[in-house]
Amino acid sequence: MLPSLIAVLSCCSALAQSQQDSFNIHFYAQMEALVAGRYDAAAPHRDVLRSYIEETPVDTPGFAVRVQMLSSAYSAADMHAQARAIAEQSLARAGNTAPAATRIALMGIVANAWRDDRNLLKAASYREQALALANKDGQASAVFAQSAELANLYWELGRAEAADAVISRILNIGRDREDLLASFYQSHGQTVNAGTMLQKLVDSAATDPTRALQALNRLAGLYAEQRRYADAAATLQDAIGSAAAAGLSDFANGLREQFAVNLAKAGQVDAADQVYEQSMAGDRDANPLDLALGHAIYLVQTERKSAAESVLKDYLATHSNLPPEQEALILSTLVNTATDDKVSQEYERAAAEMRKTVESQVPEQSRPIDQYLEQAQETLRRDPEEAFQLALAALYAVPLDGSNRKEAVLEITYLASALAEHGAPDKAELLYGKVLALVDSWSADTIEPLLSVTNQYAQFWVNQRDQPARALAAIERYRSALIAARGEGTGWMTDVLRMSIAVEIHRGATGRATILAQDLVALEESLSGTGSRAYAQAILVLAEVAPRN
Repeated sequence: MLPSLIAVLSCCSALAQSQQDSFNIHFYAQMEALVAGRYDAAAPHRDVLRSYIEETPVDTPGFAVRVQMLSSAYSAADMHAQARAIAEQSLARAGNTAPAATRIALMGIVANAWRDDRNLLKAASYREQALALANKDGQASAVFAQSAELANLYWELGRAEAADAVISRILNIGRDREDLLASFYQSHGQTVNAGTMLQKLVDSAATDPTRALQALNRLAGLYAEQRRYADAAATLQDAIGSAAAAGLSDFANGLREQFAVNLAKAGQVDAADQVYEQSMAGDRDANPLDLALGHAIYLVQTERKSAAESVLKDYLATHSNLPPEQEALILSTLVNTATDDKVSQEYERAAAEMRKTVESQVPEQSRPIDQYLEQAQETLRRDPEEAFQLALAALYAVPLDGSNRKEAVLEITYLASALAEHGAPDKAELLYGKVLALVDSWSADTIEPLLSVTNQYAQFWVNQRDQPARALAAIERYRSALIAARGEGTGWMTDVLRMSIAVEIHRGATGRATILAQDLVALEESLSGTGSRAYAQAILVLAEVAPRN
């Protein structure tokens, strides 16, 4: 969830720089605490931010942006129901009196929240309201943005004609829309239309060299995806010429490597190598290791693994005193250059040994969890009891805060499942119980670890097949965590139904499985109608489960 928070943070950076007030201070403080794994420290900052939003007039400049920031802060802790409630309450306060731009933005936030919760019909409803308001208020940019989002939703809902109708109405709205349309078409596999839009963007951006170059680069990428390597190379050649003419030498040099790869894939290997050498010569700041690795990757991309292997082996031979971390990096890259599986495995073993050397140089007190987990993995097959004790030691070593504590807990849950696979299901259950107790203690401040662990725990018991009562109890625990995180009526409940259906099938309860499959169909219909792929997949599940006459 953190990537979405960081994305919002990036979008709001200009606002934060211009208004260094208490809101921004608290927002950045809670983000820093969350990233550092200090969940309890993040929570008070969220409370302050929420109070600010509830007390701020909806016509305050930047109000919708700050609602988005706050909503994302809660989502980052997997508190999606609260994040959505904040946006919905803000929209309700806006009523019909707040500025249209604010209301449109808030509708978009709510729509995105419902989309994240897999309720496409509600998301589409809010987008339709936002589009209607944008049209009424004469906001061309908002009309375009809402139309593009709505068209995407219609595609997911299986309403291709409605999506096409929306797109056809916005083709002539304002200028500078080709880039967004190209992205829309490309995301839905309409590569011809995407290429047409990108070419229009190139033509319309003649007075803006940087924008035109970006469009040419995207067009080349589109051609490469279609394996039209000659067209991609020709487009990149145009881009390089335009960049050089505009005095953008660094940009031009950055495109040459792509140009070389596409030239080689188009069959012009010698010309490609000359271009690549020119590119490397232009990169004056690169260090020798980066040049060697880059050259090897280029050779792999152009289907010359043996040559890539030689480049890296020669570098190792001529640099005998490399730091262990650099040697490990080269050995890891060599794994992908070997054409023989045995040789590749030898490189992987050598890389693993070198990584151990690197790890051994880390002070002992800073890596107890990793040490316990590694030893547990090593002893798992020969002595599950010892592996269990080591996993417990790792669990007890989990710090009260720290950015890696969630990852450490998840690794311990993987060990729990592995214990069951190696004939120790009782130890697996004990370990899961202790992990669940730990992440449950964090849930007042963040639900994310609890969701992950309860999901894995449910899957663990579903996979056992011989313990249906325990499996259903674990599924119910996951369902409760989902409701706490996302609320009722979200599409995530389909995961619960699918796991429950699997359990009933395993124990031969066809009637109960059929009822659950019917519930799955009904839920998918309520979320996305009868034309969506999700609904079609639910129908297939029902067909597979229902008894045949």
